[in-house]
Amino acid sequence: MTPEIIVNTTDRRKLPPLKLVKTPFFELLEKEIEKIREKTNPVNSWHEGYGILIEEVDELWEEVKKKSAKRDRENMTKELVQIAAVCQKIYEDLV
Repeated sequence: MTPEIIVNTTDRRKLPPLKLVKTPFFELLEKEIEKIREKTNPVNSWHEGYGILIEEVDELWEEVKKKSAKRDRENMTKELVQIAAVCQKIYEDLV
């Protein structure tokens, strides 16, 4: 059973239905989540989770700050996947 996603909005009729599509990003995310589950300790607090997450966001930010021609799209994708995986890990460990 898929849990309902609640979005805080005044007019929910404008929102399209949420559908997860199995994209290459999603496949990379599945692999990263498996890896992070196996190789890391549980996240012990929201503060710790935030610290881990902000570290990953900072790594993406380093790429974003570069001029467009110098950005490494593969590295940016890797960082986006890691950010999403960390969010999943925090959720699993703390919610």
